[in-house]
Amino acid sequence: MTKQSRILPEYDLDFEVVNRIPWFREELLAWFDSQGRSFPWREQGRTAYEVLVAEILLQRTTAAKVAWAYNAFLDRYPSWNALVQVSSENLQEYLKPLGLWLQKAQVFQSLATAVEERADSLPSSRSELEQLPGIGQYIASAVLLTLYNQPEPLVDVNMSRVLERFFGSRKLADIRYDPYLQTLSRRIVNSERSLQVNWAILDLGALVCKNGTPLCLQCPLRAKCKFYKQRTLRQVELPIARVAEATTVYVVASSEDVCTSRTSGSTEIVSSPYSDLELSMDDTPMVDAPSTPE
Repeated sequence: MTKQSRILPEYDLDFEVVNRIPWFREELLAWFDSQGRSFPWREQGRTAYEVLVAEILLQRTTAAKVAWAYNAFLDRYPSWNALVQVSSENLQEYLKPLGLWLQKAQVFQSLATAVEERADSLPSSRSELEQLPGIGQYIASAVLLTLYNQPEPLVDVNMSRVLERFFGSRKLADIRYDPYLQTLSRRIVNSERSLQVNWAILDLGALVCKNGTPLCLQCPLRAKCKFYKQRTLRQVELPIARVAEATTVYVVASSEDVCTSRTSGSTEIVSSPYSDLELSMDDTPMVDAPSTPE
């Protein structure tokens, strides 16, 4: 079955949003230069194989856990051919500590076979990349960004959370197909340091702009952040006490891609038209309800 690469129309961003992008990017990069995380897969000169190994291992797994296992994985399986030759059972057993071992083993071996058929080369276009097994929007963006220096955004739930809190909420449930969020993220990473801008947003989401209890007082963006200003106006102490957040809950109609929403005080309920395998392996988690300040 051929996968379809979906191209979204450009969203007409408000002037106020566009005007805040340069400040957001500048402050974020200044923070990243001193506070950004260091991982082995971020080192310069990584091959296409090494980049894709990292992205697949990172699916639904913490970066800290992958950092612990990454170099050992490359030592054990140094090439696509090594993944083709290993038995599925042995690969699954090795991947167990990282979670989703069945799906990851399947993707590794299917992708390895496909890449070997291409003489170990990866395409440089999104449409072709997304035809390969296990490669969806996020991993395709990572390949284009890291290997081909194209200013693509790495839109996952961490990036989505940071951008929505600072600029305003998205319109649809699935962040892959939200035109506002996709357009905004592309504008932000369209920079000479697009790779570092991406990493900076992801690191800020992991270290500071956390889901649940964000550390707003440590955030370099708080001076112009909508989320922080709203919570400050309501005199909520951060981050001393956790405040229950009202959650906008989206429901995606699988047959029509129609989204509706409602508010829940404590429970997030999301349905998606995508299969469990696609949601777990084709990309990082893509359906997430944005936080609303209490």
